[in-house]
Amino acid sequence: MQQLYTDEARRLTDLPVKEFTTLAVNKYPLDKGVPGLRIVLENRKMIIPRGDEYSKVKSDIWEAECSQFGYVDGKLQGIGVHDDCVMAWWFAEEAAKAAGVTFAFGDEEDNEGDDDNDEDGESFMDVLIGPPDERGEDSDFNLFST
Repeated sequence: MQQLYTDEARRLTDLPVKEFTTLAVNKYPLDKGVPGLRIVLENRKMIIPRGDEYSKVKSDIWEAECSQFGYVDGKLQGIGVHDDCVMAWWFAEEAAKAAGVTFAFGDEEDNEGDDDNDEDGESFMDVLIGPPDERGEDSDFNLFST
């Protein structure tokens, strides 16, 4: 069924549509599969907006899905109600890598420092994995449970 969408997008648009097939060999690897998304966050390559109520609501949904995604009986899957946000994020990351896309919002110099804090000074990383004083040095992300 997905091939139908690819073919129609190619036929009806001038967009450079590239196929992407989800297989165990590209979905499971820790470095570039879905678990590799954790590396993107750990290396602070992605900043999650938390500045207004809308952003907080949407990022809370995303965070909830991320925290409920892991291995069940040796198979990587969402263990919560949905895994749509996680899979969409992975597809977007793969598309950006394939296209060689990089971008930033605003002036890079203005984005230094506490740019990932919301108006109350709450960092998304603190929401996701807890404040540094509660994490301890040996604690680990709970983003993808194993």
